[in-house]
Amino acid sequence: MGNKENKILIFNCWWERINYGAVLTAYALQAFISESLKCDNKLIYNPPQYNKYFKKFKAFDNFKNKYLNGTHEITTLKQLFDLNNAYNIFITGSDQVFRYPFLKNIINGYEQYFLDFASIHSKKISIAASFGIKKSEFLRETTPLIREKIRRSLKTFDFISVREKDGVEICKDLFNVNAQWIIDPVFWLNPERYNTISQDSDLDCTDKIVSYFFHKTKRDKDVFKDIGKKFGAKIVELYMSDRSIEDWLKAIKTSKLFITNSFHGVCFAILFNKPFICVVNSKSGISRYESLFEMLDIKNQCIYSLSEILEKDCIFKVNYNEVNKNINTEVKKGQNFLIEAIDSKIECSEQKIDNKIKILENQICELEDKLTLKKLFIKTLWEIWVNIFHCFPSIIQDIIRNIRRNVVKNRKK
Repeated sequence: MGNKENKILIFNCWWERINYGAVLTAYALQAFISESLKCDNKLIYNPPQYNKYFKKFKAFDNFKNKYLNGTHEITTLKQLFDLNNAYNIFITGSDQVFRYPFLKNIINGYEQYFLDFASIHSKKISIAASFGIKKSEFLRETTPLIREKIRRSLKTFDFISVREKDGVEICKDLFNVNAQWIIDPVFWLNPERYNTISQDSDLDCTDKIVSYFFHKTKRDKDVFKDIGKKFGAKIVELYMSDRSIEDWLKAIKTSKLFITNSFHGVCFAILFNKPFICVVNSKSGISRYESLFEMLDIKNQCIYSLSEILEKDCIFKVNYNEVNKNINTEVKKGQNFLIEAIDSKIECSEQKIDNKIKILENQICELEDKLTLKKLFIKTLWEIWVNIFHCFPSIIQDIIRNIRRNVVKNRKK
């Protein structure tokens, strides 16, 4: 089971500052690979261009430094390609690593989450990768060109697993590749593991309603006040609160009721066997929730508005004795998928090689296009500058020339 000689790199969204689920699914997958498979592995640190916005949220740093093993910051395509010199297995997932609109602005492009930089001789695996949406929605979110690029990328994978049942359909119907439906890695660890982590928190939400709710409107905030009155309980809000991951786990574990529109929020409510209410926004991908509930045989339905909580009973009625059995079954299936993928030999088929060549050709063409645009931009700026320069009096022109000569001399030194 596993091989100590295997060197594994994991690509997911653990770098996020305020996404508890993204960090914990990375933690769970890395812990399983390190402890159960005994394989050396690291998480690729590839922060997005908008990472600076989140730097004020410091609460995750201690957890990451204590529990996660990541690479140095990867910011260039060359650095990505160089990883092939030290690693022979690349894993993408879990989380929405296959959802194009969420990743199109990432440094070096969304293609890296499809592991396009991996060598043809390296093993490529997706673990519970998520498109996040149904096939019809995926078709609306992507162009034929993007879908063709994704098809070529998926054809170079050796083993593919997805987190949602709809992901299996997307892979089969749109890309003609087979994918296995497995549960998110956060379920792969015993809940006691998370209980132990949460003991580092002094937060106690007993008899309180805990909310982890993305992007609340003013109306939502008013509704939450009414929800507190309905249940006669204080509401503790976790989102954008700069609470630690330990606090987040402890809050859910000790809550009277958990209200969330987060997929991983729901996952941890289930792991801790808590009463919860799941609110979804169709844009965020209802497929994720429906798929999880079908997998675990949870019959309740999500709601689409917080105000529904004031009008009816929306608390999920879950038979956790049965659900916990289903979790154990699905966890074994997911873990066995990864064990088999790591232990299996890979073949460089002609189809795989052909698709890899086409991917590289596309990358070269895109780099050439960027270079051409850069040259055009520089040429345009130069023409503007020349026009401005010749409008200056000769004495000013001479001063500018002298400054430029001095700069050039200093560079040569």
